[in-house]
Formats: sequence, C-alpha cells, structure tokens
Amino acid sequence: MKETHTQRLANFLAALRYEELPGQAVEQAKKLTLHTVGAAIAALGLEASRKPIAIALENGGRPEATLWGSNGGKKVSASEAAFSNGTLSDLLDWEDCSWTGHGSAGVIPVSLAMGEKYHINGKDYLTAVVAGFEGYHRTAMAVQPTQEYLKSGNGWGLISWQIFAGAIPAGKILKLDPHCFNQLFGACQYLTIVPTNRHSEGNRKSDVYHFCHGFCARNGIAAAMVTKQGFSNLDNCFEGETSAYWQFLSDRLSYDWLVKDLGTHFYINDTYLKHWPANMWVQTAMEALDRIMNRRPFGAEDVETIRVSPTLGMVCGNYAESSRTCLDAQFSIGYCMTAYIMDKTHIPGSHWFSEERLNDQKLIDFANSKYQFFGPSVTTLDCFEEFRKNSFPESVVEVHLTDGTVITEAVRYPKGHPRNNFTMQEEDAHFRNCCEPYMDQGQIDHIIQAVEHLEEMDDVAFLPELLGIR
Repeated sequence: MKETHTQRLANFLAALRYEELPGQAVEQAKKLTLHTVGAAIAALGLEASRKPIAIALENGGRPEATLWGSNGGKKVSASEAAFSNGTLSDLLDWEDCSWTGHGSAGVIPVSLAMGEKYHINGKDYLTAVVAGFEGYHRTAMAVQPTQEYLKSGNGWGLISWQIFAGAIPAGKILKLDPHCFNQLFGACQYLTIVPTNRHSEGNRKSDVYHFCHGFCARNGIAAAMVTKQGFSNLDNCFEGETSAYWQFLSDRLSYDWLVKDLGTHFYINDTYLKHWPANMWVQTAMEALDRIMNRRPFGAEDVETIRVSPTLGMVCGNYAESSRTCLDAQFSIGYCMTAYIMDKTHIPGSHWFSEERLNDQKLIDFANSKYQFFGPSVTTLDCFEEFRKNSFPESVVEVHLTDGTVITEAVRYPKGHPRNNFTMQEEDAHFRNCCEPYMDQGQIDHIIQAVEHLEEMDDVAFLPELLGIR
C-alpha cells in the first residue's frame, strides 16, 4: 500500500535526530528559546500575568516543571507549567510569528516543561523544538482555507491548529514511534480548541485569546500522553473526507504542505522574531519610526502629522473607539508609535501597556489626532500571502514636524524577519532588555550561557530552573 502523506510526516518526525539538523535550524531554536522566554518574563509587568501563574499554582500537581516568573521558581505538573508559561509567552504578543500564528507559545513551553520532567539532554531538547516547528507549520498550512472562504467570515483557525505546536515536541520527548506519531495527529484533532468567536468583537478585543495559547500547550501534552498510553485513535487523519477537523476550519486540505521538501527545508527558519511587542503588521511601521528617530530625534510636541502607508484596517483604527485593553493597543499603529515617541528611552517593554499608559489621555489624544493613513488599502489576507512568499508588506512612514521638516523611511524587512534576522548577539541583547526589570545580571548571564550551549547540556532541567524570580 502506498505511504500516505500523514504517514510520511509521522515517519519523519519520529525518526528525526539532532545529527540531522542543519546548523541554521539549531541556532534558530536557541534564538526562539531566548526570545520566547524573554517575552514571557517581560510580560510580568502586566497585571494579567498573575492570572495564569495563580491558576497553575491552584491546580498544582506533582512538582515536575518550573513556572517561569514565579517567586522562587515554583514547580507544578508539566501540563500546568506549559499552560502558564504558554499564556505568558503570548501576553505581550512579542514571541515569534509566521503565516500560521505563534508556534513558539506552544513549542518552547512544552519542550522545556516536558524536558524538565523527563530530564532530557540539550540535543534532545533542540530536536524536539525543531520537530515541533516543523510539524506545526506543515499541519497548519495543510488546513489553510482559500481567501474566498476566509472573506465569507469562516475558517479562522489560528488557535485550532496551535495544539500541534504543543503535541509534537511532547511526542518527540516521549519517543513516540511512527505509528504513534500518526495517531497523535488524530488525538490533536479531538482535543483542539475550536473557537466560536474570533478574539475581537467590534472594537473589543478579548484577553482570553492569550489564554488559548496556554490551553493548547496543555492539551498538546494531553494528546501526547493519551497516545503514549495506547488509546485507540485514528490513523491517517488528514486523508480523505473522514476528517471532520479540517472541514470545520477550511474549504480545502492541501496534502502537499505535509510533505513537500521534507527533510531539506526546515520551517523553523521561516519564523519571524518580533522586534516590537505588537501585532506583526505593526512591525514595519515601528521599525521605520525607529530609524527616523535615530536619524532625527524629536518629541511629541514637535510633531505636526505622521503619515503611514499602506492602510490596513486591522491596525489603522482609532484607539479611542476601542475598549483600551492591552490587546487593543498592540493592534494599533497609532498607540504603539505614540508609546514609542513618548517613552524617552524608546526601549519597548510591558511599561508601554500599563493600565496608566493605556488610559493616558495625552497619549490617546495624540494617537487619535496625529496619524493619517494613505496609499493602497490592503487586507490581512494580502499581507499573509506576501509573507508566505518569503517577502513582507512594505511600510512607508512620513514624519511631518512643526518646523516644516519631513522625514521619510520605508521598511520591508523589519528586524527579526528571516531576511533580517537577529544575530545571536542581538537576541542576547533583546533578552536582557526583556528580563532586566525582573532578574539580576548574574541570573540573566546564566540563562544566556545555558541557551547558547544547549547541545552540551546533559540535563535540560538546569535551564527552566533558572527562570524563577527572587
């Protein structure tokens, strides 16, 4: 019998070994580890960060894995740690992104929690991370609907396929064989989240969206454990019309995404490490503003108008009309650029989204009066399509100052994009910025050194045990 697409992917993931990983993929796995953990620690400045930690502590369980950012590095079950750490990873919208979502909010928390529980070595951890991104991206892309289907209001599945980001590295750490990996995909389809609403309604955005990433990390571990215990499940769940999962999300199933360039192209290298704590479509405008400010510093009082192109409705809206949540602000070009301008350090962090800042009338008035949007009107679908082609939508920013000066900057590939990636040294600096309000330099140094030398580590538990707050 001919090997199915699901079997080919399952066989590949089960057999993948550290020695087969390209050097670029290994380095990107290290960067993603630092970037995700840094984003989670930086989120401790938000009031919402206390909630997932509190939930995990209440549920407790065996002390298997560390709650990042908890006092003294408290331990709970691996599942609860993955839930809390996965939620923290997404709170600032500062982790990775791709054309499928935020894989690192599942892959990294699960790999570290399960790695700590089972005391795996660093090479096995890095392999689990690469496998996690590989399987997640391929399964997510396989169920991507057509633009026509999405435009009809259907098929928003970002959270629904997020479970694969947690399940696949968990399966790798549990040493699932090819048959079990095949069945793991079926378990994911049973245990995934299928939202009955998007993360926004009108102008109101819900923070439950962030918790969904934690739920998917927890459910991913559950799917792997169920499979490991030998519960009967579906084989070849992506094949044919018997899979109801993708029919909830899409009007098509693209089998080729499961297997094309398998073993030669590693999708972890296509992930984008965000430079700014904001929605991905805000990144280029922020980068352009940053370059302008570095050439010609100015203050809010110096600004006549700031013009931004293109016009993308999702991020070009009026912040005053929103509910003024952190998520609202992260999806607002006007808010994020104003927060940058009014922050004398111009260093991003959770302080941009404090309750005081979110309701700062001076900031709100500036954000809603100083910005104009011009050029073509584009949709998020247009933007995603460009990203899939290894490009990115260009942003043009024009700053018009009160003295008549006009400064213009165009950016296509912001820092962190695969074509303008962080160096390891730049990622180290980014991590320091995220963690310095909560950790001393010695602790930060230890974490960076541990990540940079993961392949030499005999027990990866050493790393998450460094992530408590004293």
